Amino acid sequence: MISKPKPPVVFGLLVLLVESCGEKLVRMTISPQKTTASEIWAELLASLKVDGQDITVVVDTGTPYTFFVERQWYERTHAGGCAKLKFKCYDCNPSSCHEGPTETREFLDGTQVTVFQHSGTVDFGTANADGIDFGLVVGCNRRPFAALGLSPPCAKPKPYVPLIGELILGGEDKSKYTGALRYVKVVNKEEQSIMVTDLGIGDASKNRIKGSQAGYLDTGSSVIGISDKLETPVLQLLRTTGKKPVSITKAAGFYGLACGDIENLPSIIFFMEEDSVLPEKVPLEIQPASYVIAESESSCILAIDFAETWLLGLPTLIGNYYLYDWDKSRIGVAKFTPREKRKLEPVYRIDRLQLEDPLRIDSILDADGITANR
Repeated sequence: MISKPKPPVVFGLLVLLVESCGEKLVRMTISPQKTTASEIWAELLASLKVDGQDITVVVDTGTPYTFFVERQWYERTHAGGCAKLKFKCYDCNPSSCHEGPTETREFLDGTQVTVFQHSGTVDFGTANADGIDFGLVVGCNRRPFAALGLSPPCAKPKPYVPLIGELILGGEDKSKYTGALRYVKVVNKEEQSIMVTDLGIGDASKNRIKGSQAGYLDTGSSVIGISDKLETPVLQLLRTTGKKPVSITKAAGFYGLACGDIENLPSIIFFMEEDSVLPEKVPLEIQPASYVIAESESSCILAIDFAETWLLGLPTLIGNYYLYDWDKSRIGVAKFTPREKRKLEPVYRIDRLQLEDPLRIDSILDADGITANR
């Protein structure tokens, strides 16, 4: 989820694996899930223990902030609510937990989260990390949530915005991808943005739309964001350039179609500026089953939001391998290597993420053929 620009006051920065974990491989299961029965979109979730307490978090490359819901605050107005909350709550020990100055973070979708700073021990399943700074939520203008922020911090934060996989901290698995990595240039280090140069629909040699706008790879977003200036031509190409013509209609703010038509839709290809002396365009192909969400057995909707910001959200992970090399301001992209008798999982990795201290975080999410609507 992409946060709005704020003054340089930082709460809940992810600072881990500095001494206690080192280069040890830490594996965590990751699964896109709906956080309530009424939700349409899935979010990329992981489970961990914080000071011995079970917590569920959104795995979010669009923010550097890590925060959990504070139990006393939430249950003052929702008695017993923590047991029903997908993210659970952090029970702050009164002897060590003192609410200090608070900071309100606003995201581009209008969500506002108010937190105060705390620290504790995080158990990732195969390793512990002590002295982790995080925020505790004591205010939210929607149903509260928890987040594991994986984006590097900057002095002035600005927008940078069921599959079963695993998050690996502290290592790399080169067998997960095919061929050489193509590196996408991070064009703005503060915003951690890339440049989307073109958008292809189906046969990109015939159906290619110029973009030339900043975009953001953001696992905290459940959808793909495409410039609203391209809404009409993109929808026309989605309707007409697949295996068969498809009826796509707008209702209640969403674009819907029959689920049986998923196989008739074309793929979507993002072209991004390469990090090279002689830069070319790096393609990233998204299959139809990845950008369509099922509302029911017969009714589906596009996981596409036409707005001002280009967002390569959760649907773009499926079948692809990402290497976030913040230290060199680049993001590696490759196709995932499928394994026999295994579902298609997305692959996601962060490498050489620099925070307050020298730190290495490698994060891999690998998956194989599960669609985002399952």
